[in-house]
Amino acid sequence: MRQVTHVMAQVALVPLAALLAAPAPVHGQAKAATPPAAASASPRATVVRVSAIDYAFKTPATIASGVVVFNLTNDGADLHQLAVLELPANRTLSEFLDTYHNKGIIPAWMVAVGQTQVIAAGQEALLALRVKPGRYILACLMPARDGRAHTEKGMVWQVTAR
Repeated sequence: MRQVTHVMAQVALVPLAALLAAPAPVHGQAKAATPPAAASASPRATVVRVSAIDYAFKTPATIASGVVVFNLTNDGADLHQLAVLELPANRTLSEFLDTYHNKGIIPAWMVAVGQTQVIAAGQEALLALRVKPGRYILACLMPARDGRAHTEKGMVWQVTAR
């Protein structure tokens, strides 16, 4: 049995705008506002299973946009984690890797969307995010025991949210 170690992000399922859209009481009346139907309906979350092995991710190349829960399981022997980075339309995975491996930093043009904590073999972690349509990089930003980054060993994956 796996143990869930951490939920890194919480997603507000009812947008503030929906709550503010409730009808205002008529001047002079103390009538309770009825929330709009949209506020009572919660968006469904899509669960994306991500298996971390030494040194790759096994997960679909296309995911749904909207509320996404990444369910990371460490099926390898090494420590792993999952970082989700938005890849701009005018950039490539190779450009990200070149900058990350040569300078040791995430490029300034990348947007870090979220990440899990580091988990040991046999553990799992959950990461809930609101994902808009676009391209994302899933990367394990851990160094391996030999000092090389897990991304250098192939632990990086591009997904498209539709």
